[in-house]
Amino acid sequence: MMISKKRVAITPAEWTDLFESHNHTYSKILSRLKEPEDSILSEFIYLIASQARRPYVVVQYKRRALYYNAGKERVRVTLDYNIRAEKNYSFCKTPSQDVSLKMAVIELKFREALPWPVKFVIEKYNLRRDAYSKYAHSVDAVRHFYPISR
Repeated sequence: MMISKKRVAITPAEWTDLFESHNHTYSKILSRLKEPEDSILSEFIYLIASQARRPYVVVQYKRRALYYNAGKERVRVTLDYNIRAEKNYSFCKTPSQDVSLKMAVIELKFREALPWPVKFVIEKYNLRRDAYSKYAHSVDAVRHFYPISR
């Protein structure tokens, strides 16, 4: 499953209005956006209008971000936990299904080499590098409870 992220901040009321009266809400939101957000919103509206696409799942999680300076290298460590998802077309509802399996996702971001203190923690606690998409995992979990009719 290929996943890419593009973001535009809109209010819950704007979200709901986008599916009921595209043009009025679209114009109102567009008036406060700048590139590249306005082109992202335009693409989103196009997919809603031309291909009848709708949201499939809402994913929500808690995040703790930590920053570590190791010499010239700055490391960002994020800990995502309490990952929840729900099949939802409105996105204005809090998801109720726990898809985290009581685990957390630790993400490390750095520019060049992994600093030795971080490498030490990874080795000490036997952590492994793995690709993990919270969205893809949530879609799979939701499909388990709400199978796609064929």
